[in-house]
Amino acid sequence: MNTLRTLTIVFNLFIIIGAGHGGGPLGLFEIMGLGDLFSGDFQFNISGRYDERLMTVGLVSVLGQSILISSYFFDKKVKTWLTIIGCLILLTATFILTKDALDIHSIDIFSLFTALPFIGTAIILLIKEIKGLKNNMEPG
Repeated sequence: MNTLRTLTIVFNLFIIIGAGHGGGPLGLFEIMGLGDLFSGDFQFNISGRYDERLMTVGLVSVLGQSILISSYFFDKKVKTWLTIIGCLILLTATFILTKDALDIHSIDIFSLFTALPFIGTAIILLIKEIKGLKNNMEPG
């Protein structure tokens, strides 16, 4: 399960963000978002245009990745809950990033396609963790 957790984090870091005349990995925008947060230039935005949502997505992703990374240091039940919460936060950040992907002329579709490996691993990880949680709750 640790391998799947690691792949989820790595695939999330490498979602490609279209910006200007090029693109870059989400991990780069996370660093820029943290810089903006510490300098006081950060503006939380989940409903604006694609480029207005980037820093918010970066910071939400940092939160989700941090929770997933922290799950490595706990035992079973806490690890499971941290993994579920971290995946849900990362999937929420991906939704915020790609929410306009149905508009075929939007750059969101590009980010959605590069997010597919992350979405797949996150869903598989969530399913496995939830099944494990249910198995531990059943009287036996």
